[in-house]
Amino acid sequence: MLAVNGYYDGGVFHPMEKLNAKKYQRAIITLLDDFAEIKRETKEVLGGKTTSAFGIASKYANPDLIPQEEGAFARAMVEKHENYENHN
Repeated sequence: MLAVNGYYDGGVFHPMEKLNAKKYQRAIITLLDDFAEIKRETKEVLGGKTTSAFGIASKYANPDLIPQEEGAFARAMVEKHENYENHN
Protein backbone atom coordinates (compact mmCIF):
# COMPACT_ATOMS: atom_id res chain seq x y z
CA MET A 1 0.00 0.00 0.00
CA LEU A 2 1.18 3.53 -0.83
CA ALA A 3 0.22 6.88 0.79
CA VAL A 4 -0.02 9.90 -1.54
CA ASN A 5 -0.81 13.53 -0.71
CA GLY A 6 -3.48 15.21 -2.79
CA TYR A 7 -6.45 17.55 -2.74
CA TYR A 8 -10.12 17.57 -3.72
CA ASP A 9 -11.30 20.40 -6.03
CA GLY A 10 -15.01 19.82 -5.45
CA GLY A 11 -15.34 17.21 -8.17
CA VAL A 12 -12.06 15.31 -8.58
CA PHE A 13 -9.24 14.21 -6.31
CA HIS A 14 -5.79 15.33 -7.56
CA PRO A 15 -2.48 13.82 -6.39
CA MET A 16 0.18 16.41 -5.49
CA GLU A 17 3.08 14.12 -6.22
CA LYS A 18 4.10 11.65 -8.90
CA LEU A 19 1.83 8.64 -8.78
CA ASN A 20 2.48 5.29 -10.41
CA ALA A 21 -1.04 3.84 -10.37
CA LYS A 22 -2.93 1.83 -12.91
CA LYS A 23 -6.30 2.84 -14.36
CA TYR A 24 -9.18 1.72 -12.10
CA GLN A 25 -6.80 0.75 -9.32
CA ARG A 26 -8.70 0.92 -6.04
CA ALA A 27 -7.76 3.56 -3.48
CA ILE A 28 -8.64 4.56 0.06
CA ILE A 29 -9.13 8.31 0.42
CA THR A 30 -8.87 9.96 3.83
CA LEU A 31 -10.06 13.56 4.10
CA LEU A 32 -7.98 15.77 6.40
CA ASP A 33 -9.12 18.83 8.34
CA ASP A 34 -6.68 21.22 6.58
CA PHE A 35 -6.76 22.65 3.05
CA ALA A 36 -4.30 22.84 0.13
CA GLU A 37 -2.92 26.27 -0.76
CA ILE A 38 -3.75 27.02 -4.39
CA LYS A 39 -2.29 29.96 -6.34
CA ARG A 40 -5.04 31.15 -8.70
CA GLU A 41 -2.85 32.46 -11.53
CA THR A 42 -1.03 29.22 -12.32
CA LYS A 43 -3.13 26.69 -10.42
CA GLU A 44 0.12 25.65 -8.75
CA VAL A 45 -0.72 23.38 -5.83
CA LEU A 46 2.09 22.98 -3.36
CA GLY A 47 4.47 20.67 -5.25
CA GLY A 48 2.34 19.76 -8.29
CA LYS A 49 0.83 21.67 -11.19
CA THR A 50 -2.45 21.35 -13.06
CA THR A 51 -3.33 22.93 -16.37
CA SER A 52 -5.75 25.86 -16.45
CA ALA A 53 -7.63 27.91 -19.03
CA PHE A 54 -6.98 31.05 -16.98
CA GLY A 55 -5.85 33.80 -19.35
CA ILE A 56 -6.23 31.67 -22.47
CA ALA A 57 -7.70 34.56 -24.52
CA SER A 58 -5.26 37.22 -23.29
CA LYS A 59 -3.52 37.41 -26.67
CA TYR A 60 -6.79 38.79 -28.12
CA ALA A 61 -7.17 41.52 -25.48
CA ASN A 62 -7.42 45.10 -26.69
CA PRO A 63 -6.52 47.53 -23.86
CA ASP A 64 -8.14 50.42 -25.79
CA LEU A 65 -11.56 48.80 -25.31
CA ILE A 66 -11.32 48.39 -21.53
CA PRO A 67 -13.00 51.77 -20.76
CA GLN A 68 -15.98 50.71 -22.92
CA GLU A 69 -16.40 47.52 -20.87
CA GLU A 70 -17.18 49.49 -17.70
CA GLY A 71 -20.96 49.31 -17.34
CA ALA A 72 -21.47 47.51 -20.67
CA PHE A 73 -23.68 44.79 -19.16
CA ALA A 74 -25.86 47.30 -17.32
CA ARG A 75 -26.30 49.38 -20.50
CA ALA A 76 -27.21 46.27 -22.49
CA MET A 77 -29.86 45.25 -19.95
CA VAL A 78 -31.41 48.74 -19.93
CA GLU A 79 -31.49 48.75 -23.72
CA LYS A 80 -32.96 45.25 -23.89
CA HIS A 81 -35.69 45.89 -21.36
CA GLU A 82 -36.60 49.33 -22.71
CA ASN A 83 -37.01 47.78 -26.16
CA TYR A 84 -39.11 44.97 -24.67
CA GLU A 85 -41.44 47.41 -22.85
CA ASN A 86 -41.88 49.52 -25.99
CA HIS A 87 -43.00 46.48 -28.03
CA ASN A 88 -45.68 45.32 -25.57
